[in-house]
Amino acid sequence: MGIEHPLVDGTGAGYVVSETVGRLVALTPMRADLVVQAAAAGLRVVFLTPDSSRLTEPFRQVLDAADGRWVVRSGDGALRDGSTGTSLLGLADGFRSPRTTDAVDPRYLEVPRPEQVQFVVSASIRHRPDAGTRLGRAWETFAALGPGTTPSGWGSHEPVEADWDKDTLTAAARARMPQEARFVVVGDERTPLAGSLTARRTEHGMEEVVSGLVGVGAPAATRSDARTMP
Repeated sequence: MGIEHPLVDGTGAGYVVSETVGRLVALTPMRADLVVQAAAAGLRVVFLTPDSSRLTEPFRQVLDAADGRWVVRSGDGALRDGSTGTSLLGLADGFRSPRTTDAVDPRYLEVPRPEQVQFVVSASIRHRPDAGTRLGRAWETFAALGPGTTPSGWGSHEPVEADWDKDTLTAAARARMPQEARFVVVGDERTPLAGSLTARRTEHGMEEVVSGLVGVGAPAATRSDARTMP
């Protein structure tokens, strides 16, 4: 069983494989469509990349939510889980529990020098059924943890389509109801952040869930230390 999709490069027992050599693997419309189609067909997705690739935070969140896997293939052909560093004997090994091996690939332990101190942020806000409800305030609060004030943009995919505006974001979420609405939220050099905002209808109104990363400055910088002090 499989699906017809231009990003599918291979299949396995219960999963499809999409291979990319891009340096930054983002939540493009095509990748989002592949994850949705695979889930509808009862399949999971393996995104196979070289060592040089990195996933954006919004794409990582979507892949995790769909129980997909990021697998890294080194120059010598060795495979590892891109998120945990666990060595894999094959692509299917990433879905086995327990895995054939729990050894961590030594290359995963080579941590590069960090350029940014990051906060992992998340919040769940329950709104009453009020026509005046506006989404996005939580992300503005998190953005203020860093050097900026608000996110720079939002959209359904990456790159985002719209400048940051709580009213248009809220209207877009309302238009998708009663279906769940999930959006990408990003910053820029002045406000380094990346994550998601999900809005879903509940019995008592609307739930807004935000999750992502916020950069607060270079390591050991005065501004960064001030934000990480207890």
